[in-house]
Amino acid sequence: FRPNFSQHYESVEEILSKSIKPNVAIRDLIEDNLLQEWVRQGIEKHKGIRETCAFCGANLSPAIWEKLDEHFSKESEDLRAEIVRTIGLLESAKTKLGEFVHLKKEEFYSSLHEEYDRVNQQWNSAMEGYRYSLDQLILGLNSRKDDIFKTIQLDNIEDHSESIFNVIKEFNKLIESNNDKSTSLELDQE
Repeated sequence: FRPNFSQHYESVEEILSKSIKPNVAIRDLIEDNLLQEWVRQGIEKHKGIRETCAFCGANLSPAIWEKLDEHFSKESEDLRAEIVRTIGLLESAKTKLGEFVHLKKEEFYSSLHEEYDRVNQQWNSAMEGYRYSLDQLILGLNSRKDDIFKTIQLDNIEDHSESIFNVIKEFNKLIESNNDKSTSLELDQE
């Protein structure tokens, strides 16, 4: 197992730097990302469902839908879907990392418990760093999702992949030591 943070980073960087423009921009929406998100959510709740606005009661004419469709293009909605999908992948990566090591101290000979504690502490530290880095990517994606037409420059984020890989190697050495002790147990008893 080798974490692939650099692939995640490159993927997120590509998404955040992707430049898209509405076909016909609605200036007020471009200048206010909260208003833009409010309108986008309103479209989901009204289009094809209601003839009048649930908020103000105004008639929702075909002209208003056409104007909104030109602002919220297929390109912007595709990017939004890609962002949501990528956030899901990053969240999944965080979960899988937490489930990767299933070793318990009790599964090792007592003479190896101190070594287990040391390696386990390294694992927890490396895992915490890796998860923090993934969270930074998720924050960037959420910022872009909230303001879909604005590109974002991703900061340098520390890659803890090598630390994770090194701790996994340490766990494997510990397992080998435990297995060696099992095979030499009879000799040790003598």
